[in-house]
Amino acid sequence: SGNNHHATGFNGTETYANDAIDGQQSFYFNGSTRIRYDDDATFMESPFAHRTITMWIKPDALSGRQMLIESGGPVHGFALRLNGDQLQGTVRRFLNQQNTFDMTIPNDGDWHQVGFIFDEGILTLTVDGVLGTPFDTGFPNIQMNNPPGNSGGIGGMFGGDAFGNSGLLSSDYYTGLIDNVSYHNEVLRPQQLADNFTDDGDRTGLPAGDYTVYVYDLNGCTD
Repeated sequence: SGNNHHATGFNGTETYANDAIDGQQSFYFNGSTRIRYDDDATFMESPFAHRTITMWIKPDALSGRQMLIESGGPVHGFALRLNGDQLQGTVRRFLNQQNTFDMTIPNDGDWHQVGFIFDEGILTLTVDGVLGTPFDTGFPNIQMNNPPGNSGGIGGMFGGDAFGNSGLLSSDYYTGLIDNVSYHNEVLRPQQLADNFTDDGDRTGLPAGDYTVYVYDLNGCTD
């Protein structure tokens, strides 16, 4: 990570594929691989009221439960997973679990961008730049850092998740490719999500005038 948020734990085989959305390679999760990013200190441990997470996925198959990303646990946290061909998201606050409305992932063997948005209690999924049906969770923020010690990562479950699973029998490993995981401490609006998905630089609907244009990648790099 360019922001010094490197992997803090790793299970399984580290494998890369020459099939990617951004750059030359993506990461291949073989069904027993997961990457921990949580530092059990500050990164992704602070309470939040606004958050957007997106990633590109290319599953080997749309079957069973497959964890894409999760942080926290069964007391406080969030999680995004596949359940068959359904994309599902959830958040927890003081054991109160609230789920999104599911969205269907096309079973075409191609890359798809998925994610979720939390906006002061409103939780919404997104698939290929399109927003799903918003769901009102009833609470304005997520208290991520209480209790401490909850892990989080990509490609599997770490001990327990916001869906209420303990992880004792299965870690809900993901099988397939993941690329360009994007984490924002803000709410991306519909036009931003569409531009994020198409990545074509289109800026329609702007009134006539003079603009200063800044070019940066999803990690905030302007070089």
